[in-house]
Amino acid sequence: MSPDKFQHLFKLFSDCELSQDEVLARYDVHLRIEDLGFTDKGIIYVSRRGRKHILINKNLSKEDQVKTFFHEVDHLVSDLPNKPSILSIDSHYSSTEKRAEEFAQEIAAMLSEV
Repeated sequence: MSPDKFQHLFKLFSDCELSQDEVLARYDVHLRIEDLGFTDKGIIYVSRRGRKHILINKNLSKEDQVKTFFHEVDHLVSDLPNKPSILSIDSHYSSTEKRAEEFAQEIAAMLSEV
């Protein structure tokens, strides 16, 4: 997903032009809210069929679920095109994780202003 397409996706979310499911379907991203225990906030993966999946921990507050969603979207946009297989466990301090977290916080702040 190019940055321009992502900006359009953000606009669709923030303007409520489409439902969340319609926006995700447009970009072939499947979202599930699951019990991921108490350590993982979110996970992304690409299935064998090439479908992109975001799993968000249902144990998080709604605010943290939104932040985690955009954190994982950043990984889909920025990381998966260059690194099709990423396994990141307990790497909270890596530059990739810091970038995704900054992006999620920026988007959450923008959404709170809408």
